[in-house]
Amino acid sequence: MTDQHYQDLLASQRPRTSYDGATIDLIAGTVGNITSAAANNWPISGAVVTVEPGKSLDYAIPALDRAFLYVLSGAIDIAGRHVTAGQVAWSEPMRGADTSSICLSAADADADEPTVVMVYSGAPIAEPVEFGGPFVMNSKVAARAYGAASAASMARRSRAGVRQVHITPS
Repeated sequence: MTDQHYQDLLASQRPRTSYDGATIDLIAGTVGNITSAAANNWPISGAVVTVEPGKSLDYAIPALDRAFLYVLSGAIDIAGRHVTAGQVAWSEPMRGADTSSICLSAADADADEPTVVMVYSGAPIAEPVEFGGPFVMNSKVAARAYGAASAASMARRSRAGVRQVHITPS
């Protein structure tokens, strides 16, 4: 198991790159010739991509990655499928290739606002995945045990003066 850690990745300090009508705000990994400062324990890539109305971007990802794309605002065609705000698109690994790309096309040139898409990708871990509260492990027993240990650790830090903020989703 990898030790837990926290890293501040301030939006103002993340690397950005622009293409004709698109901007990539890199959170983790490498895209093109830019690399994020994020310390990852598994090779992933994460970015917020903004595509202007009527523009498109071929977003490169490693061929063996599974990609998850969530449309934060607007509407976009992702690899030819229309996806709108609040919807998710997935891609599976492409065996036998080194790289692949996913076409992000904000085809509606008359739209008032750009489309914003969160894109994450990584190689599948090929292991069981179990959820235990906010924790993800390889078995339910491990997730519960880790959750209990982390809760105890958080309680100790809370008593030591570390501020905790709890949110309730709406």
